[in-house]
Amino acid sequence: MGEKTEQEEKMGCIVRQFNLLSSAERKLTLGEILNSCTSEEISYIDQKLPDFLYRDFISELPLELAERILERLPVADLLQACTVSRSWNDIISGMKMVWRAQCLKFGCLSSGIDPNFPKQSCIKGMKIQHDLHEGS
Repeated sequence: MGEKTEQEEKMGCIVRQFNLLSSAERKLTLGEILNSCTSEEISYIDQKLPDFLYRDFISELPLELAERILERLPVADLLQACTVSRSWNDIISGMKMVWRAQCLKFGCLSSGIDPNFPKQSCIKGMKIQHDLHEGS
């Protein structure tokens, strides 16, 4: 491997020093850095910030772990999560074990609804439950 450039050495030193600071000192340092930035640099930060703030945990986690998290959500929240993105819809809709567990809560698997399509079965079960509750 080649040697580090002078700029890489400086950056490494800055990062090491920053990592040694307390949380309060880090926040103060970040505030000072932001105050010294130009509008072009702030614009750059604005473009990069979503990459750090908004992580797609469904896609990044192993599928088994994502299922373990999602199986704890109420069915209405699962359905809402399906609307976040096409990727989330595909992943969540394909989690048959999660949907089967939800179907069991509604009693839909025993009512003649196809267990091979547990998400649809769950939606139908919710509709039936809603209709019964509303007296339709």
